[in-house]
Amino acid sequence: MRITLFFLLLSFCSFSQTWTTQSIGGSATVSTSPTSQFVIDEYRNALWLISDSTASVIENDGTLHNFTSSDLESSSAGGNMKFTFTSDHVYYSIKEVGLRTFDSYSPQFVIGLTEINDLFTDLDTVFMVTNSVLQSYHPVTGQVNCLVTSYDGNARKNGNTYINFGTAAYAVGPFTSVTLLADPTYLISPMNNFTFSRFTDSIYIAQETGISLAHEAQVYDTITANNTINMPSDNVLDIRFDMNNNVWGIFGDALGSPFAIARLDGTNWIDIYTGLTSPINFSNFQGLEFDTLNNLWVAETFKLHTLNSPNTPDWLGSTDLLPENLSVFPNPARNVLNIDSEIGIRLIEILSPIGKIVLAENSAPTSLKTLDVSDLSRGLYIARITLENTVQYSLKWQKK
Repeated sequence: MRITLFFLLLSFCSFSQTWTTQSIGGSATVSTSPTSQFVIDEYRNALWLISDSTASVIENDGTLHNFTSSDLESSSAGGNMKFTFTSDHVYYSIKEVGLRTFDSYSPQFVIGLTEINDLFTDLDTVFMVTNSVLQSYHPVTGQVNCLVTSYDGNARKNGNTYINFGTAAYAVGPFTSVTLLADPTYLISPMNNFTFSRFTDSIYIAQETGISLAHEAQVYDTITANNTINMPSDNVLDIRFDMNNNVWGIFGDALGSPFAIARLDGTNWIDIYTGLTSPINFSNFQGLEFDTLNNLWVAETFKLHTLNSPNTPDWLGSTDLLPENLSVFPNPARNVLNIDSEIGIRLIEILSPIGKIVLAENSAPTSLKTLDVSDLSRGLYIARITLENTVQYSLKWQKK
């Protein structure tokens, strides 16, 4: 199903670390809850939300496609659907069905390899983790090759392959690897995940006591609470890199539950977002990604958050972004416009259709605000609402 989101012009002079939130699932425009995968197709700057049998994609211009199990030939699948991308193709795998391409949103059979638990690419080669073995598929030759023994996950870039079996190991040949645990610089703690640096072949290993940095089989540095400032936690669950190659950590508590994300600036962790400083409900956290315009996206089970910036796409001004606990009435309005919210309202700005602010009220946060709009001319306007938790919503309303 294809939907084009309603376009509203949003012209911000400053953002003050505000967020935009969109609902997922149910009657929301984005129908797929990303319980299996949340990922950016950097070749096309498209945002994918994947469940075991359905998928939604938001294209670069805001066009939305929701795909059912029949669209994906996944109605009889065993779940665990994964997507990955090359410059030429969109691929997806279903555990009990095999590998497909999804170019132009049409599934095409590639191979019937079953038990695919993970899927990723290195340049134009597709890699699949199946039955504890990492296998490759070459689209030109059509060959499938077994590479190395796999455990809880793999990472590969420019031929460098790492294996996660509770600790990190570097693959030096078919079914042969060198554990990094023997390196004295490696942090002696269980690992959670690993991620390659955006611009180099160095790999960042997220561990329960910090981050180990390695190139091939050598660990050359660490990032811990002992050598950085304001690190939210020793327990680093995962790592992401923005388009400037800045390190972003996803941090867990002592039980391994995510509770914060932050960016490393030199030796100082900044831009720290928790449930108190952002709208993110970390108990529902599903993933963090950066698109090619360097927008930060955070997915929950039923919400998608965007940290507003000068690059924030205009299509996020859709009226579909209005949450259930925020209402604007009456609409149309003649003399007064009321805004009611469970979270305190800090700022209300009324914009003309061309983005000019024609009315604003900034006061102590309250759950109900009433604006006198009697002097405004008849027509369509945009109400931009900033809550005390810095989340920002925009919606259209009509003046009678």
